[in-house]
Amino acid sequence: MSEVQSPSSGTSSSTGAVPALIGAHRDPERRILRLVWQDGHEGEHPYDQLRGWCPCAACQGHGGTLHFQPPRRPVQLESLRPVGRYALSMLWSDGHGTGIYDFEYLRQLCPCEICENERGGPPNPSRR
Repeated sequence: MSEVQSPSSGTSSSTGAVPALIGAHRDPERRILRLVWQDGHEGEHPYDQLRGWCPCAACQGHGGTLHFQPPRRPVQLESLRPVGRYALSMLWSDGHGTGIYDFEYLRQLCPCEICENERGGPPNPSRR
C-alpha cells in the first residue's frame, strides 16, 4: 500500500468547514484510496468513482453542473501527489492526470455511510 502524507495543518477550505487531509493510502489490490482526515474520519474511495468524478475541464467542461463520467474500463491509481496544502493530483492508468481534487471536493465524494447520511444521499458533487 502506498502512502502520501499531506503537509496540511488546520482546515483546507477558506471557510474552515472541511478538516485537513492528513493521509492518503493507495490500495491497488482493492482498487481504493483511503483518505484520513484530521477530525478522525476515514473514507475509502473506489478508484473508478474518483476517476469518474474527475474535476478537470476536459472531463467536466468549463463551469456549470458536474457530472459523473464513468471510465471506459476499470482504472488503477498510478501515482498520487499533494498539490500545495489544499488538494491531491492523481494519475490514472488510462493516462489521465489533469484533475486537481481539492480536499473539500474529496470530502464531498466520500462514499461512506456516515457521509451519505449527512448528505442525504450518495456522493453527488453537482450539488455544490
